Amino acid sequence: MLLILKASIVWLVLAIMPGLVLAQSNLVHLRGSFAQMELPPGFAEEPGMAGIVWDEAQASILFTELPVEAFQAISNGLITDPTALLGDGIELDTAANIVQFGHPGVLARGRQQAGANLLSKWLLLIGAPHVTLLVTAQAPAVLISPSRQAVIDQALASIRVGDERSDPRDSLPFVFADSDRMEFARILSGTTALLIARGADSGETVRPVLAIGTSHGNDCSPWADGTTPYAEQLIGTMKRTKDLKNITSSTTAIHGDPAVVTEAEAIWHDQPVALFQTIRFRDCKYLRTIGIVPVAEADSYRIEFDTLVSAAQWREPASK
Repeated sequence: MLLILKASIVWLVLAIMPGLVLAQSNLVHLRGSFAQMELPPGFAEEPGMAGIVWDEAQASILFTELPVEAFQAISNGLITDPTALLGDGIELDTAANIVQFGHPGVLARGRQQAGANLLSKWLLLIGAPHVTLLVTAQAPAVLISPSRQAVIDQALASIRVGDERSDPRDSLPFVFADSDRMEFARILSGTTALLIARGADSGETVRPVLAIGTSHGNDCSPWADGTTPYAEQLIGTMKRTKDLKNITSSTTAIHGDPAVVTEAEAIWHDQPVALFQTIRFRDCKYLRTIGIVPVAEADSYRIEFDTLVSAAQWREPASK
């Protein structure tokens, strides 16, 4: 049990990092999640992140999904051992068994010292038949008045577990489409969409794949010396890729955005492949697609990738 609890605490530490963002006081299904909740005014959801923020109080509420069997171990640990999280700098004041919309749960409150800042902490654990939902909330203690604490308490009390996870693609800051030969497979690290060739033999060493992702934040400095050198540098940093050669780049425009199209050949997972990269730039951020196919199939997939590149678009910001 202790091993399971410690493993789960790793998830908890990941979930209590600062960050995040949503809108309007009504029941919403969080993007790419089983979680549903009533959003008080001033709270907002950030595409690509599993959580919400309340800017006025510098507060965040983050969601982590764990296996069903994790519930019993974590809940028992929180209830029977108030010092369970001291190793992670979290001191609990209270921890109590609750029932959250028909599911067993635990609600704990406490604090965490983060450098010079003291954070107020809330932990909500919900055990549904199909998933364990771990919710962590935090805010600078100095900013949490009784009225603000009541708002966070109310938000946590409204959280429920849906029967199905919302489409994980809805959590991305861009939209994209499948094609006749490529289909959506999964989300990587919460920020990148991976498409794979339909009907491809899973035993193949190299399957045609296409990844679509965006840069983090707004920073033009990485391509201060030019977008083309930056694009060629980026394609050369792909993991498990070596012997890059035959690099060619051209500039164009995609839906009005300046873009750099780069092609190359390389060895990837010890197999010769062709790389097709497109980076379009807008307001100090970029939207990147990178396709990988066996060299022998490069010509047949070039048009397919061009179609998918054209279909990918930044998601319009939600109204707040």
